[in-house]
Amino acid sequence: KVFGRPKASRGRSAFPQAKIIALLEIGTHAMLDLVVRPRRRHEMAAALQLIGRSVEAGMLVLADRGFHGYRLFEAIARRGAHFLVRVKRNTILKPLRRFADGSYLADVYPSWAARRRRGPAWRVRVIEYRVGASAPIRLVTSLLDPALDAALELAALYHQRWDLELVFDEVKTHQLGRPNGQKVLIRAQAPAGVVQEIYGLALAHYVVRTLMAAA
Repeated sequence: KVFGRPKASRGRSAFPQAKIIALLEIGTHAMLDLVVRPRRRHEMAAALQLIGRSVEAGMLVLADRGFHGYRLFEAIARRGAHFLVRVKRNTILKPLRRFADGSYLADVYPSWAARRRRGPAWRVRVIEYRVGASAPIRLVTSLLDPALDAALELAALYHQRWDLELVFDEVKTHQLGRPNGQKVLIRAQAPAGVVQEIYGLALAHYVVRTLMAAA
């Protein structure tokens, strides 16, 4: 009842599922912070909570297209950090100034009404590219100077965001698994215990990864 069950091919899954939103340091694979939520809860509120308590000045925050938005950009900037975030294909980004590397400046508004009346907006730099025959990818960033941060370098950097999926694999498959390949599920039988166990797994992962980095 607390966490909810994901949909399956025939009805719903046999097991409940918790949603984890995490802040990862890419170079070390160390999870700096995480929030555990029921799967039905939207991820943005948890992302804003992570930003408010764990993002520091000088960081560059990478995020997938489900997290983009005025509130996210504002929260990151308020912490003195920068962002590089993928946006959805239907996001309106009107070019204001184009650069030689193909990127351009655009404004992001908090709402349609603010766009119509030209209200407060975040000035972002838009980077569009394609990988092979895939659909075009669009990124927005607060790094506005192409002379300091080339579009190609930022596009290559963004793909390291997927390291977070590798970290979830490290925890769920390798850390939770047994040597014979058998998968071990969360053992707790109460919601508070589930949250506690997830944080315990994350702490153990953090210890291993920071030790590896130090070595």
